[in-house]
Amino acid sequence: MKLQELNREELNAINGGGLF
Repeated sequence: MKLQELNREELNAINGGGLF
């Protein structure tokens, strides 16, 4: 599993929520 890739997808989802 690629943690970095997963993190990127999660970060993208968080970005959509306006958290970052």
